[in-house]
Amino acid sequence: MIKKVNPEVMKNYLRVQGVEVIENARMLSDQGKYNEGKKLLNDNLKEFEAEEFKSDPKLQVLANDMRKIEKMCEPGQYEIKGKRFMMGQERFHCEQRCNNVSPQEYEDLYCNNQERFMKANLRSKK
Repeated sequence: MIKKVNPEVMKNYLRVQGVEVIENARMLSDQGKYNEGKKLLNDNLKEFEAEEFKSDPKLQVLANDMRKIEKMCEPGQYEIKGKRFMMGQERFHCEQRCNNVSPQEYEDLYCNNQERFMKANLRSKK
């Protein structure tokens, strides 16, 4: 008997897999294999296009970050800012932490309600 996969489990699986792909693309770029890193990212992005994942904000943020990273997998571009950006995004998505350097629309993507409340209070005091 085959059980249907829980969509929440699959979303988390895709998030973790996406982080691993970013890490592998970074390691390939470290070796100068930029095109292989781009191909790896591009192949993985196809999984995010499934209908059941298009409306998930966390996966769409990860997919957008992967598209940005793909553009940074170029000689020169990677060394200047690509590597640091990739490492930051790996950590952001892997640890499910708030990302204070991202646009405000998703800086608290992984925050719980208490963290959102505290951030809102802090912003209102500025």
